[in-house]
Amino acid sequence: MELYYLLVQRSIWTVQLLITFLISSEGRHYRRYVYRPTAPEILPDATNITVHSNEKVILKCTVRNRRTKDVQWRLVRKRWPLTIGTEPWTTDKDISVLYSVINKTDESWDLVIKRAKPRHTNTYECQISSTQSNRRYVYLRVLAQPKEKRPGISLTGTAYLDLHQKVNLTCNATGLFRAPDDIDWFHNGNIIDQKDKQWGGRLKIYKRIQDVPGRMLISELIIEKSTLEDRGMYVCRSSENEASSFPVSILDTRTTYRYNNWFYRDGVPNKTKRYGTEKVSENKAIDKNSNSAAFNSIHVVLITCICVFVSCNS
Repeated sequence: MELYYLLVQRSIWTVQLLITFLISSEGRHYRRYVYRPTAPEILPDATNITVHSNEKVILKCTVRNRRTKDVQWRLVRKRWPLTIGTEPWTTDKDISVLYSVINKTDESWDLVIKRAKPRHTNTYECQISSTQSNRRYVYLRVLAQPKEKRPGISLTGTAYLDLHQKVNLTCNATGLFRAPDDIDWFHNGNIIDQKDKQWGGRLKIYKRIQDVPGRMLISELIIEKSTLEDRGMYVCRSSENEASSFPVSILDTRTTYRYNNWFYRDGVPNKTKRYGTEKVSENKAIDKNSNSAAFNSIHVVLITCICVFVSCNS
């Protein structure tokens, strides 16, 4: 009996130890995956920016795990902020905040200066409210002289078109101080004339000068009901000898099928009839029909003569 009680007692101890182990392991597992909110932080980015006068400036500030806190922009050693959240707290109308969501944890709170001036040269601070450690400093330097302007040109449009679709190309030419005087168009190396018989009144060229900033001339080339001859390389050239090219391909999507040895395209038969690899023209077909008719006439005459000869002998 004593041995029996001893075995029972040890079994109870073993079950107690097993329950204690399971409870402790579950506790560790729970503590391992329990949610602990992470502190907000500002991600690193450029800290020294130099621009020319009248340029647009964007000072980056990417915040992670912001939750309910506000993001502020201010000048270093200034008491009042420039912005709180997306609201401006300054009388400078060139300053605003560009807010966007990057992913579930990251947000972008960028300070935008629409037209930077030398007075905007300073050290800017991006700060998460009620956190003294989460700050990021950006030094902005604005040069007094404006950025050097250069002439430029670009040509855009649709590269691949179906037959009879409209061709629409836009040429954007920018002058050094003012808009170019004119824009010339070329097709496969030849200058385009709207009165040319090739276009048949299908081609139109429109020109306009953009009001702001007044240095841009826009020319639009439109070709109605395009043909296969309209494909090729188009070039626009400004009066300041700036040029840009654009290739245009016209795709022939009409259906071609074969019926009774004739090849049809959109319901219209071709002028040639094919037998294997040999092509028989219309003239050859007419000659063949005339030869067969003559052979039939001779055959009828011979049969008639034979019938007459047999009747005479009888």
